[in-house]
Amino acid sequence: MGGLDLHLVFTDKECYMLSQRVREQGMVKLCATQGCCPTVDFTDKKKVILRDDFGGKVQLTRKHWRDLKAKFSLKSK
Repeated sequence: MGGLDLHLVFTDKECYMLSQRVREQGMVKLCATQGCCPTVDFTDKKKVILRDDFGGKVQLTRKHWRDLKAKFSLKSK
């Protein structure tokens, strides 16, 4: 299984992707060097939707999204 070469740092309302600040609003593309472009959809105020290039989708409540970011933040410190 291949991975994406993305480095993300999450804060309360923003994430940093490859040294680029990305606000958690609208649709954010996470394009990697291998041509994959999964997206993170922040258009709904109650949920966050992650989609891959093959039709897969993960839908999280905003609370679950915050919890996920917090867990990754703890691991990177």
